[in-house]
Amino acid sequence: MPSIDDFVNKRWADAKDKIRELDPSFVDEFESSDYPQELISSRVPGQRLSKKWRRLLEACLSLTDQAYIVVMATHYLNALVSEDLSPLLAGRQAVYHEYSWIIHINTLCERVDCVIKRATETYVPDHKIRTAIEKRHRETVRVVRENVRELRNEMAHGDSRVGVERITNDRLWEGLIAAGLTAQVFLDEHHYPNMGDMVKDTEGKWYPKTALYLQQLGAILGELEKDITNQNATLAKAEE
Repeated sequence: MPSIDDFVNKRWADAKDKIRELDPSFVDEFESSDYPQELISSRVPGQRLSKKWRRLLEACLSLTDQAYIVVMATHYLNALVSEDLSPLLAGRQAVYHEYSWIIHINTLCERVDCVIKRATETYVPDHKIRTAIEKRHRETVRVVRENVRELRNEMAHGDSRVGVERITNDRLWEGLIAAGLTAQVFLDEHHYPNMGDMVKDTEGKWYPKTALYLQQLGAILGELEKDITNQNATLAKAEE
């Protein structure tokens, strides 16, 4: 199964090949050094990578960073993280990290979308072919983002959420107000403790969700990799 890391690592390898084309001695010096990282700030190649290449590498680095953030957000929704907390504090933490998880997953989709655009700009010189490839893969990302949006709506209005719409639909406002439950009291005495108990009963729930999205986005980039490989082969053949 192709992954985000697979795609990013291939871009790093291609970038190194490109740098070697531009300045072979520059790469040779790093490869022959026992401490190559110490040379990074003091050595400059005779010719730099193009702006398109640099923008692609920036997008890939941001994508990798965001993937790690999503994994960390998932970790904080693990029941073991909150097992020593009271139901109230566990609930507050769960609500915060649920919202964070949705935001980070959505941002991950945006990062993949950006990488698709930068990769096609870098690898596909023909405008018509580039536009078609970019449109096809970004459409698949749009489908994943739509799934994220539906999950967000489910979380916002479902039984596990305090959503205003749910309170209205269930005709709870009048009783809530008459009982003297202020917003703070309702959240602290009812909603957050319920969420705290819920997160402790759903250990592992978030890992499969995260794994699914990472697999879907990795598969999209895997298909893009095939297009890039085909384009490279076509260009190489044309140069023969």
